[in-house]
Formats: sequence, structure tokens, C-alpha cells
Amino acid sequence: MNNRPRRIKGYKIEKGIPVIAREATQPKKYPWPDMEVGDSFAVGADKIKMVRGALSHYVRNKTVKFVTRREGDHYRVWKIA
Repeated sequence: MNNRPRRIKGYKIEKGIPVIAREATQPKKYPWPDMEVGDSFAVGADKIKMVRGALSHYVRNKTVKFVTRREGDHYRVWKIA
């Protein structure tokens, strides 16, 4: 087969173009990757649902574990594994 570009429905299909690396679009909101086992941080009670949702997304397909606990008028998030 030849390596000439083909046109299908107005799109030019090309071969051999390397994938461009994805750039970070915004600064990280939470410190998950920087935490070591035993590290923790406090979260206001009004933000805990959002933090738990982000944490659930972060741990998907990873071997890390976190736990959240109420601590007075706020919550604390620990990395436990």
C-alpha cells in the first residue's frame, strides 16, 4: 500500500504523525499525588462532598487508599496506603 494521504468525506487521513503530549490545562486542585502514607489535610464541611467526589475519581485504577473522617467542625483526609 502506498503512503500517500487519502481523502475520505473531506478529511485527509495521514500516517506516521506522532501524538502530541497532553499539557496540563490547569493547576492541580488537590494534593493527592504529593501525599505520602500518613499525610493528611483538613477540609471544610461545606467542601467535603466535592473532595470525596474528586478523590473517588483519583483513586480509580490506582492502588492507593484514602480515608475521610469528621474532626470537629471540619473533615480530614488521610492517605492510608
